[in-house]
Amino acid sequence: MAKYNEKIKDRIVSLIEKDNYTVTEICESVNISRKTYYEWRNKFPDFNKAIEEVSDRFKESILAEARRALRLKLNGCKTTSTTFKYVPDENGELRLKEKTVKVQECLPDLRTIQSVLERCDDKHQKPSSVKERENRPIILTVGSEEDRLLYQSTAEGFVGHLQSDKSVPELDKDMRAG
Repeated sequence: MAKYNEKIKDRIVSLIEKDNYTVTEICESVNISRKTYYEWRNKFPDFNKAIEEVSDRFKESILAEARRALRLKLNGCKTTSTTFKYVPDENGELRLKEKTVKVQECLPDLRTIQSVLERCDDKHQKPSSVKERENRPIILTVGSEEDRLLYQSTAEGFVGHLQSDKSVPELDKDMRAG
């Protein structure tokens, strides 16, 4: 096991703050083994606490970035870039010849909006009690009146078993063939 010191701890903390490196990448960067890393985490509470704290801060910063990116996709945005073109004058000094301002509009992303709305609806739509789950409709879609008549008794038996909390009956021969 390599000798533990604050300098190595600080380098490890710095690496974790910068990016989501793997333990292997961190250990290679500071010239210690994975075994040493985990031994230090178990043996030195200050080392373990520093690693946990910096990991939590990194996760929070990543979540904040993800929220900002999601907000941009939901709301859309405008980006502006300015380009300056200089040319030398008769004395050799640079003079502004041209200034170009480009404004690019990024429209809201409809798939992102739809996904967020569906997730929000799912949270509000989910039945919260057993009674609400029991009263949800079961919808079976069939292609024709003939199919409806064929599967109706099996479907009624299935629903009856669901409501009585018994195991689901074996599907009849006609249902398995369909």
